[in-house]
Amino acid sequence: MTSGRTKSCGCLQLRKGKDSPAYKHGRSQTKEYDLESHMKRSYGMGFKKYEEMLFAQDSKCAICKAEPPKNQHKTRLNIDHCHTTGKVRGLLCDCCNRALGLMRDNTKLLEKAIQYLAKNALAR
Repeated sequence: MTSGRTKSCGCLQLRKGKDSPAYKHGRSQTKEYDLESHMKRSYGMGFKKYEEMLFAQDSKCAICKAEPPKNQHKTRLNIDHCHTTGKVRGLLCDCCNRALGLMRDNTKLLEKAIQYLAKNALAR
C-alpha cells in the first residue's frame, strides 16, 4: 500500500455485488463472459464474429462439414488459428482441429499422410 499501487488492505474485497470495486456489468461471473473474454484475449474476436463465421460456414466444420455436438458438454466448434501469425482461419470440429494440430499444420506432412492412406486403401 505504501507504493501507491494497491488501493486496499483487503477490506474492499469484503464488499459484494454492485458495491464491489470489481463489479462491472453483472455478467462477470457467468460462463458466457469467461468464454467471450477468452476468445477476445486469445483470438481477438467476440461472440458476434464467432456467430458470423459460424453462419458463413453453414454452422458446420470447415473441413469435414460435421455439425457441432449437441449432447455433449462442449457444444461449440473450435476456433482454428495459425500458431505462427495468430490469424483465425475458421471453425473446426474436435477431430479436424486435433488432426491439424497433430500434423503440426504442416502441409507436406498432410500430403504424405494422404499418399500413405491412398497407397494402403487396397489393403483393406
